[in-house]
Amino acid sequence: MDIYTAIHDNLVNSRKHLKEEWKPVSSGLYRHRILPAHQGGTYDDESNCTYLTSREHIIVHWLLWKIHGNHGDLIAWTMLKGFKYPAPTEETRRKMSETHKGMKHTEESLCIMREKAKGVNNGFYGKKHSEESLHKMSISSANISDETRRKIAEKSKGKNNGMYGRKHSEETLRRIREGMKRAKESKRRTAANPLEVLPTILSK
Repeated sequence: MDIYTAIHDNLVNSRKHLKEEWKPVSSGLYRHRILPAHQGGTYDDESNCTYLTSREHIIVHWLLWKIHGNHGDLIAWTMLKGFKYPAPTEETRRKMSETHKGMKHTEESLCIMREKAKGVNNGFYGKKHSEESLHKMSISSANISDETRRKIAEKSKGKNNGMYGRKHSEETLRRIREGMKRAKESKRRTAANPLEVLPTILSK
């Protein structure tokens, strides 16, 4: 089984239980035929239906196109990308969250995701955080409780750590050092003059 089929099957099968949340309009969910129409799939067979968010619906049609190479799926994917759908309800989000608990990506999937996020494919490629953003991240990190820090540390041990068995390159280490240096400088300047880093409208 190729990676596209594995992701597709996992996604559509994990969303079948959302049938109760689905409505023809305003539910934030969309009924989707698991077996495509070009292969004889219909909505009449409930076992062939799953219920997806707008983003998942777009992804599934892209996956079907990659799997079958059918032009109909390419058209569906292209059209869906241009539509704006209502967001799923809080109850739907909760059920989706429950579905994902305990699920883990395979090493193959992780490698593919890492490759797709490199270079120009990375949404942050060529960008830099502003001083204000760095300051906010610094404050957010400082407010994490000791219990939360302990849990994060436990989950990042051994093979669960993304860097397990790997080493940072000299270039990466240099960037880490520079980032830490900038963060310390931001804290120092904020302590001396908070308004320098956190612009505030005092009066108009």
